[in-house]
Amino acid sequence: MGTVKIALKPTEILRDMVKRLSLAAEGLFTAPPVQFVSREKGTYAYLIGKLSKRLSATLSVDREVLILFSSFEDQQQRTIKIARELIKESTGRYEVCGGSFFLDFPMPLAKR
Repeated sequence: MGTVKIALKPTEILRDMVKRLSLAAEGLFTAPPVQFVSREKGTYAYLIGKLSKRLSATLSVDREVLILFSSFEDQQQRTIKIARELIKESTGRYEVCGGSFFLDFPMPLAKR
């Protein structure tokens, strides 16, 4: 039997991405429930992560970090713009550092 492809909504894809990152990074950060924002013709999910002491020390981060999820297949300039806007709106809550990290999650398998 072959895999049946079913179109998933962006929020379903994003929830799956958040779930997989949370499982893979268990113990590295804590975060309240995921939040969603719609901007620039897209839907994004984000977490406000509090890094573990060890990871905070490794990355030299003292504050919370923004963990942004996008369902676009390629990284878009608008995704960076959304991250900057969310950081600006946080009024100093998030750590602003010189680097960005991008993780690529393959799209979730279609429901069978």
